[in-house]
Amino acid sequence: MEIILLIIWWIILLAVIKEKLLNKTLFKGKLPDFVLQNSKLKPEVILVVAEKELCEFIFELSHEIIHVLSPTTRRDVTNLEEGLATDFSDKYTNDNFCSNFHTQNQKYIKVMLLARELLKDNPDIIKNILKKKNFISNIQKDDFIKEKIKEDLAKELVKKFNQ
Repeated sequence: MEIILLIIWWIILLAVIKEKLLNKTLFKGKLPDFVLQNSKLKPEVILVVAEKELCEFIFELSHEIIHVLSPTTRRDVTNLEEGLATDFSDKYTNDNFCSNFHTQNQKYIKVMLLARELLKDNPDIIKNILKKKNFISNIQKDDFIKEKIKEDLAKELVKKFNQ
């Protein structure tokens, strides 16, 4: 069922992108927030698409899709997950759509830089740890320590983002 919802979500979002690219009005008035829920964990992915510039919209969409791949709740999302999502969206948006577009939010920039520091020497570290942990939000400091990551970096990555 969740895969069907994801496909419907993408179809709607592609229509919104098409509207913005063609500068046509397919939707009247303010668009609703898009919410995708996983019935087991109850995470939410919310993306407000109304009144966004195309670059910002693509950046946010590519950011939020990372949360769909490793669902969690807002309360449980870690600096690691937000950092990975921000890093991905930054690279994806700039490589494919809008050169020189970056978030201005300092909190997201900070966690993106933490994620980049983690990945620079071992780009497969998350994939390797997820073989045992299943979800990014389940990764603990000790998982990083076992992979020879500095303790101060590991401690920052596993902190809750919304604290």
